[in-house]
Amino acid sequence: MQRPARYNNPDSPVQQRAKEAGIVMNRPEWTPNTRLALEATEAAKQAGVGEAFHEEAYRAYWGEGVDLGKVENLKPIADSVGMDWSVLSHHLEHRTYKDEVERQYQEALHVGVTGIPAYVIGRFFFVGAQPYDVFKQVAERALKMMEEGDSPSSPS
Repeated sequence: MQRPARYNNPDSPVQQRAKEAGIVMNRPEWTPNTRLALEATEAAKQAGVGEAFHEEAYRAYWGEGVDLGKVENLKPIADSVGMDWSVLSHHLEHRTYKDEVERQYQEALHVGVTGIPAYVIGRFFFVGAQPYDVFKQVAERALKMMEEGDSPSSPS
């Protein structure tokens, strides 16, 4: 689906926060279907390069606007972290990690994740790009709860 122009508006709050943090955000014009990219990430985890693959995919998507919904765009990412493309493409073609990605998706929905990014600090859960002050306030509140003997991970 095509993104509204506001998503790459340099004056948007998200773009301003990114700029302040020194982060480049160039989202693709289209919202990609990233299921295969998520499956590739699972394959990368099994190959011992999961974190590196995730970081490169993140940089490609947010920094360069690469459409991670296209399998051919995953190859340069795999190459950059030393993955054997023939092995990865086999996993993608046979959907080796489809069930695992679906399980993770269902688990996220079950705990209330409705968007990304999503965060959990103690018993506090929030979604979406947030300013630093939100993280600070939530962390301080979770620490205070711990100091008062209230478990920050138990439900209210």
